[in-house]
Amino acid sequence: MGEPVELQPSRKRPFTFSTRDILIMVTLALVLGVITIPIQLASVTLNVAAPVAQRLLSGAYLIGPLLGGFIFRRYGVAFLIPLLSSLVWIATSAFGFTVLLLGFFLGIYCEIGMWIGTRYRHFGQVHLMIAGIMAGTCSFVISGFLFGLQNVPLWLSGLYWIMQMIGGGAAGLLAFQFAQALKRTGMLNNMPFVLDEYDEI
Repeated sequence: MGEPVELQPSRKRPFTFSTRDILIMVTLALVLGVITIPIQLASVTLNVAAPVAQRLLSGAYLIGPLLGGFIFRRYGVAFLIPLLSSLVWIATSAFGFTVLLLGFFLGIYCEIGMWIGTRYRHFGQVHLMIAGIMAGTCSFVISGFLFGLQNVPLWLSGLYWIMQMIGGGAAGLLAFQFAQALKRTGMLNNMPFVLDEYDEI
């Protein structure tokens, strides 16, 4: 189909947003922050009772950043969405302001995943799933260093990794489907993912 038309030169300039962009991003982050509160509570419980299942559930945190990156299609959004969402978690989490670190690291995972999976040029469903898988892998690697997974048996570490990749791939798929649902409502007209004719299935 040829090369995509570059609809937004600002893709090359991180953190350059219009007022409308900021309002949409903040709204998206706050809504997703509220939605993930019960997931956060379930994750804490599963981390003790069923840590393997918890790794799969961790993919739920990736949906919002991947959705934001897919909608805006510019650098920095996948980083900012979870960071803004973590402001909501402060009020409900027993960990207080330390959840800002969770938002920070989630942003890093997802920004890396978006760059590897899409290069901010290709935004098909498969590309977004790859972005989620890579974000899950980054999460596994960094959390491994932070929480001492090097002391976990190799087979169990491998299982954790597989679960996080599956969770990340599912997050990418769900983010794509949610974006298509929002697209049909007309709520986000004139956003890059609506204007871009080069989305791939």
